[in-house]
Amino acid sequence: MKRGQHFTPPAAAAALADLALATCRRPVRRVLDPACGDGALLAEMARRVPDAQLVGYDIDPEALAAAKLRVPSARFVLGDALACASGP
Repeated sequence: MKRGQHFTPPAAAAALADLALATCRRPVRRVLDPACGDGALLAEMARRVPDAQLVGYDIDPEALAAAKLRVPSARFVLGDALACASGP
């Protein structure tokens, strides 16, 4: 664990998936995790919504490698998901 990272425990990923799916007004087709770590939330969403497009961002290449093994169907991006939102 570097950079003060805290990876999502499976029970928390399940609770977040419950909340996300309960509050969506439309069928879930895409899931973005802007700080996916080792992919716990994306793995839970893949289990619940198998046909969803899953995308995870993270700045840690080791965490992304673990996420890719955990959720091979997802697309992963090494980088800061909020970098574009910070403006010029």
